[in-house]
Amino acid sequence: MRILFVSAVFPYPLTSGGQVRIYHLLKVLSKKHRITLFSFIRSDRERDLTGRLPFLKEIKTAYRGKRLTLPYLYRTLTGPYPLLLTSYDNARMREMLTEETAAGGYDLVHIEPFYVYPSLPRISIPLVVAEHNIEHVVYKGTADTFGFALLRPLLRWESRRIGEWEGKVLKNADAVTAVSAADAGYLRQFNPRLAVIENGVDTVKFSYRARNFPVELKTVLFFGNFLWYPNVEAVTRLVRGIWPDIRKRFPDLALRIVGNRAPRRFNRPREGINVVGVVPDIVSELHHADCLLAPFGFSGGTKYKLLESMAAGLPVITTYAGASGLQFSDNEHLKIAETPAEFLSAVATLTQRNSGWSRITGNARKLVEERYCWEAIGQKLSDLWEKTAK
Repeated sequence: MRILFVSAVFPYPLTSGGQVRIYHLLKVLSKKHRITLFSFIRSDRERDLTGRLPFLKEIKTAYRGKRLTLPYLYRTLTGPYPLLLTSYDNARMREMLTEETAAGGYDLVHIEPFYVYPSLPRISIPLVVAEHNIEHVVYKGTADTFGFALLRPLLRWESRRIGEWEGKVLKNADAVTAVSAADAGYLRQFNPRLAVIENGVDTVKFSYRARNFPVELKTVLFFGNFLWYPNVEAVTRLVRGIWPDIRKRFPDLALRIVGNRAPRRFNRPREGINVVGVVPDIVSELHHADCLLAPFGFSGGTKYKLLESMAAGLPVITTYAGASGLQFSDNEHLKIAETPAEFLSAVATLTQRNSGWSRITGNARKLVEERYCWEAIGQKLSDLWEKTAK
């Protein structure tokens, strides 16, 4: 089939969860379908990266730029859309898509995520809308925990408006995808024609490293893209509420904070906290750390950091919010902790005999191989496309 795929982000480099997902889905699905990508970009540097996607038939881009600018803010206050959707209400993208769809030949349009909808012209071919999270719920969580209290009412207003448009867009789709059964349960109220297309992991790149337990604790890890606020909230909770007790119990233990826009304000070498930022090889970080600590207070979708850590054999200690959306069992694939005392206790088990971590990390790798492989996930989306196009 010929697919017109509209993406909110250019799927390279793989620095955010959205980029990882879209890149791997396009790579897998292009083996079976002829896909033309229309993508928003934030800089000219991204346009120069089109050669990194040789498996696509054609790539066209439109500049979006930064969201927090006066033109976008003015249009948000005077127009129909919340700020998130206003930033994708793009005349150039709409013009290109109008020309492309008018030329005909496409079997289906796929947009990912839903908030690129304002740039979509009227079309007469089937539309699939993909959700990465329940977006307005993530915004509400951001509003409830945002450090600058005066902005919380504005963020809650944005959340409500996003929720209204989220429902409208999904109702207009011929099919919808969610990344987890939990998200799907909520989204079906807007559209029953819904399939769960999970997030996945590259099990070749994130190779499994078997470990000998108990370990002599040296390094624990938190990594992610810190442009996504739930990561900021989680690492703040880790540094301020959880790490002091762990460091007191294990004074030689270090915490490494890795990723795009990692918050330098938490770089505290005397307290064992090292903010590293972007690294050339995240797999090496996973292989050399002793565990992942991921104390999310809220979130949505599923977390790539958990899938990648589980694939690499890194013990995972997280909250129920952090593991939401994954088909896991506590003490079977990872360990759940909610309070600082529970995180300390879970970390301590890494140094104890008969802790079960060899079994847990082995089970975690088996789970991602069986359920979160991109080839199998891509086939599920391909099946949905073919069913919807008919």
